[in-house]
Amino acid sequence: MVHSLPNLTALSLSGCSKITDDGVELVAENLRKLRSLDLSWCPRITDMALEYIACDLHKLEELVLDRLGSTLFWDLCALILIKSVRINQPTCSRYGDIFMINI
Repeated sequence: MVHSLPNLTALSLSGCSKITDDGVELVAENLRKLRSLDLSWCPRITDMALEYIACDLHKLEELVLDRLGSTLFWDLCALILIKSVRINQPTCSRYGDIFMINI
């Protein structure tokens, strides 16, 4: 379903605890006009997802990463061009990558 939303500029997946790096890759590859992305409370997101974001979402201005699982500080350095990155400590709930296909 993300394929049919190429002009989407804001997406909140906060609380979608079954979303993994694969789901973020789908978002990054297909929603390149995103300016705001909220991945808070997505415990399965890792540093690989941040790499997808940094490589593909060049228009991103806001990235919210509250309560993520295990994100490494140095991987966040790849996101330095994003105007606003907010990060808090981990704990989370779950949705899934299949959700990304059905948004």
